[in-house]
Amino acid sequence: MAYLDEVVEGRMIFRTWHIAGRGRRLAGSDYLEYVPVRARDVAAHLRSRVDVAIVRVTPPDAHGMCSLGPSASYTKAMLMSARLTIAEVDPQLPRTRGSDVSFPYASFDLVVDAETPTSTYVSGHRSEQAAQIAKHLVPLIKQGATLQLGIGSVTEEVASSLVSSDVSDLRIVGMMTDSMVDLAESGRLVHGPNSIEAVELLGTRKVFDFAYENDALQMYSSATIHDSAWLASKPNLISICSALSVDLSGQVASEQIGPRLISGVGGSADFFEGAHQSPGGARVVALTAKTPSGASRICAELAPGTAVTLPRHSIDYVVTEHGAAHLAGLSLGERAEALTAIAAPEHRDALEASLPRRKAEKGSHHVGP
Repeated sequence: MAYLDEVVEGRMIFRTWHIAGRGRRLAGSDYLEYVPVRARDVAAHLRSRVDVAIVRVTPPDAHGMCSLGPSASYTKAMLMSARLTIAEVDPQLPRTRGSDVSFPYASFDLVVDAETPTSTYVSGHRSEQAAQIAKHLVPLIKQGATLQLGIGSVTEEVASSLVSSDVSDLRIVGMMTDSMVDLAESGRLVHGPNSIEAVELLGTRKVFDFAYENDALQMYSSATIHDSAWLASKPNLISICSALSVDLSGQVASEQIGPRLISGVGGSADFFEGAHQSPGGARVVALTAKTPSGASRICAELAPGTAVTLPRHSIDYVVTEHGAAHLAGLSLGERAEALTAIAAPEHRDALEASLPRRKAEKGSHHVGP
């Protein structure tokens, strides 16, 4: 992200709805403006705000149409509203299927040849913790499920585990990554077109080559992929999202820890709404029990200043390497017990001691107000 050098030098302001990579170093500075917005609302937020849109596209086809390749989220909506549109033409970009990634070559104001390779995303370091989380999570995925998997080592392990599982007739919605290519080629997905409906491709040449004019993969904008009613029409939608921290009531923090911004709202709220309304659907938060420094991600209370990304009533399962806590229908005391049981063993005593009042609920089952 070379433009961040310009930001650091004070020549630009970085305004974003999702902080990642080097951008995190700017968190808390005067040069970064974070906009907390759900994925489905990004396109509407950009409307009438974009002066210049610079996008990478394929060369035009016989009909004069370029493909936006790996990115369908809000790219076309941005082009439709920008005052000036600039295309970088990259012959190596995958020509993907879908009207949301098709744009007329003649409609660009300026066209240049791409001088650098398209950015790729290399999978994170695989770990034993991620493999254990996947082991607890895969049993929640039933025959014929539609999977929404985010990015990261945990979801990569889930996809890899499903390759050798007995589950089949699966569909994928949301993100498409390298690890999901292996799942798609394993025969575990339903046969035929549109078995994968993606908003973004994030990976290496592996996923780009898989996506090239592949009828099994259809690209959709966030207006569709993050629409809860559209998602709810898919039976058995299992939405699996990561998090930074979860408190003992089930509140989930995915954007920041205290005042420190780390990520963004993303599509988790949209996917969880869809999964909640989907017949047989489930909303799953997956995270390691500890941070790299050893602190517990399961905490009595979220750190002061931490934003709640997902409220406690919107979570069905929380999964760590120590097990899966099924929170739906549990009281606050029962939730605290279930979440403590999947925390890192060395932190469990402190968690239990922090909530003596909730522990008193055990054995008392009053019904009613």
